[in-house]
Amino acid sequence: MALFYDIVFNKDSRRHEIEFVNQQFDYLMGIYYDVAAGTYRLSLPLEEARAISKSWGGRDFDLDYWLKLAQQELTEHDLKYPNGKEENS
Repeated sequence: MALFYDIVFNKDSRRHEIEFVNQQFDYLMGIYYDVAAGTYRLSLPLEEARAISKSWGGRDFDLDYWLKLAQQELTEHDLKYPNGKEENS
């Protein structure tokens, strides 16, 4: 089994997010920007993310790694593609 991720544009929030999916592209969890908190957050409790990661990816979920990646990559995507990739291409 495999766990994949992709950076996607959320039209409602007007921000990019990280989505984690399985090989059938079923949404499993995500990382999004929480405006009220001013930071990126996991879409579900950490223990659930760890269980999903172990089940689909065979390893523990490193939240610090993914939040750091989100801060860097999603911020960059928001600046480069403010309306999503498709609309700016």
